[in-house]
Amino acid sequence: METYSHKYLKTKEVLIHIGILVFPFVLPLPTPLNIKSICFIIFLTTLLLNISVKSVDFKKILSNKIVVLFLILYSLDPILSIIRGNEFYLRDLRLSFLIAPTIFMLNAGLLNKYKDKILMVFVFGTFGYIVFTVFFIIYFYTNSVETLAFDYFLKYVTYHYLPYSIHHTYIGIYLCFTSAIILFKTKINLYVKLLLNFILFASVLIIASKLTIIFFVILFFTYFLIDLKWTFLKRTLLIATLVLSFLLILTLYIKTDLFRTLSVSINERKDLFKCSIEGINSNLFLGIGNDNVKNYIANCNSDLGLKNTHNIFLQEFLSNGVLGIIILCVLFYIFIRFFLKVQSILGVTLIVMILFFGLVEHLFNLQNGVLFFIPFLLLIFYTCNFGLRSKS
Repeated sequence: METYSHKYLKTKEVLIHIGILVFPFVLPLPTPLNIKSICFIIFLTTLLLNISVKSVDFKKILSNKIVVLFLILYSLDPILSIIRGNEFYLRDLRLSFLIAPTIFMLNAGLLNKYKDKILMVFVFGTFGYIVFTVFFIIYFYTNSVETLAFDYFLKYVTYHYLPYSIHHTYIGIYLCFTSAIILFKTKINLYVKLLLNFILFASVLIIASKLTIIFFVILFFTYFLIDLKWTFLKRTLLIATLVLSFLLILTLYIKTDLFRTLSVSINERKDLFKCSIEGINSNLFLGIGNDNVKNYIANCNSDLGLKNTHNIFLQEFLSNGVLGIIILCVLFYIFIRFFLKVQSILGVTLIVMILFFGLVEHLFNLQNGVLFFIPFLLLIFYTCNFGLRSKS
C-alpha cells in the first residue's frame, strides 16, 4: 500500500515532467507566440521551485561568466538610453537574459536528468509541425482552385496561410537542430536516420529559408565525416547523396521558381548592411538604441521601410555601440571554447547556427530566436558543465 509520501513524490515527478517537457514540445509547433512564452515561464517556474535553497550561493552566481555577461547584455540598452539623454526602459523580449542563466545554473542537476527527454520531445514537436503542414496543404489545395505544384506559391501558402506558421528562417533552424539531435544523439539504425533526415530535408525545401538548405547539407555531411567508419558502402552512400542533393537543388533552381526571391533577399541585405555600417560609424560608442533602429533604417533608405538590420552583430553594434558588440562576441567565444573543450556537437551546432543564420537575421530580437537559442544554449552548457563536475 502506497504511503502519503510515495504519492506525493509520484505526483511531484509527474508535475516536473509536465512543467519541463511541455515547453520544448510546444516551441516548434504552430502555436501562438504568447502560448510558447507561457510554456517557457512554466518551464522556468518548475526549475525555480525545485532549486535547493542550500545550493544558492550568491557569490558563485555573481562570479559565473555566463550569468554576468547576459546580465550586462540585458542592461546595456536601458543604461545607454539614459546616457544618450532618453528615457529609461526595460526590454521585455530579453527578460530571459536576466533570469534564465541563474535558474539554469542552480538547477543543472535536474536539467541533466531531463536533457535527453527535452531534446526528444523537441524532435517530436518539429515532426508535429511537419505533419500539420502536410495536412494543411492537402486541405488548402482540396478546397482551392489552385493546382498543387512544387514552386514558390507552395512555400508562400505554408507561410502566409498556415495557421500560426513559424517564420521560414526559424522553422529552418528548428529543422536543422532536429536533424542534429537525430544524427548525433540517437542510437537508431543508420537507414532510419537517413529516412528521417530525408523527410526533414524535403520539409526544408518547402517551409524553410534558402540558407537553411546550405546549412542542412553541411550538417548532414559533417555527420558522415566525423561519426561513421569509412567502409566502401558508406563512402559510396556519401558520394551518391552529395551528388543527388546537388542535382536536386540545381533542378529546383532551374526548373521551378522556388528560389525566385533569392536576388531580392540578397539586394535587401546589401542595403541593410550599408545603412547599418553608416549608422555604426556615426554612433560608434553609444549606439542609437534598439528601439530606434527601425526608424533609422527607414530614414537611411525609404525603400527598405521599417526593418531591423537582419544581422545579429550589426543589430547589437548599431543598438549599443562598441561595448555591445564586444560583450556579444565574448559571450559567443566562451560558449564555443567550452563546447569544443567538452566536444559537445550539439553545443557547437547551436553556436555555428547563430553565427551562420545571424548574418541574415537578428536572432536575439525576435521571440522565436530568443525562445529557442537561450534555453538550448544554457541547457547544453550547464548540463555539460554539470557532467564535468560530476566526473571530478
